Amino acid sequence: MFSVKENTVNSPMINVKIPKGTKNVILFLQFEDEELQKGDKLIDVSKWQGKIDWLVVKNVAKVTKAYIRASYGSTTDERFVENWTKAKECGIIRGAYHYWQNMTDPKKQIDIFLKSLGDDYGELPCAIDIEDKNTTLNELEEIRQWLSVVEQKHPCIIYTGNWIFDWNKGPEWIYKYPVWMAQYTNGKCDKIGKWGYPKIWQITSKGKIPGIEGNVDLDVACDGETQPIRDWFWRGVKDEEENKPNFKVSAKVKPIKIYTAPNGSFLKEMEINWLMDVSEITADGWLKVHNDGKNDWWVKDVTNG
Repeated sequence: MFSVKENTVNSPMINVKIPKGTKNVILFLQFEDEELQKGDKLIDVSKWQGKIDWLVVKNVAKVTKAYIRASYGSTTDERFVENWTKAKECGIIRGAYHYWQNMTDPKKQIDIFLKSLGDDYGELPCAIDIEDKNTTLNELEEIRQWLSVVEQKHPCIIYTGNWIFDWNKGPEWIYKYPVWMAQYTNGKCDKIGKWGYPKIWQITSKGKIPGIEGNVDLDVACDGETQPIRDWFWRGVKDEEENKPNFKVSAKVKPIKIYTAPNGSFLKEMEINWLMDVSEITADGWLKVHNDGKNDWWVKDVTNG
């Protein structure tokens, strides 16, 4: 909807000055489609990921879309401003999410989320994170208040899991929102209540990617109608107890330079035409791909798989 007032065309996203005396205005507008496409790979982050090198996330890990926690309860996430700003500067397509707390006043939770975002709602739908196992129909009605207010500013999506609530018995209004489901399995994605298959599937909370120290959630976009595919550029871990990366990379440049450690001594330069198994990574993009019995092999100029 556009309104003309005092020589200005206004919408939530547009502000166009119109010369005085203009009676008829025709605008030709082209918008970028930032909708999630089936197979898109995402991460979601909060203060728990610490300082993130978003350039490495974009250029080495090849992640182009991310959900960033804006708030939880009545508090702004301590790293939201930094993550939100840096991700945008690096060209990451962003979505903001709020971690819902059942014991916190709904109005406070609405206010802190909108205050945290200001006028920048991101490019992906705003998400509400429902994880409290004590959630009842009463809490869902309070969550409805949050959704009703926020969706006036930006589209919304619901994050949850099958263990939180019997989603076959949810209120009918909730199913109009797409769902983002957490399910950590090496098997197939389950359906979630009356939604069926999710629009986003969070496949692990212990992913490993360059640019982030420690674990990170990995997600894959789905179409909400067919069986999702779990495949991801960076495949998480071999064994969650061992917490080791499990993915393969190939040389982006040939010959590739090999070092004995991250930012360490140059070892050699050689042609590598095979896929290399990654056993360690660093936040600034170094990957350990081999040990020849004497030296570790660390590389940087690689691409996925």
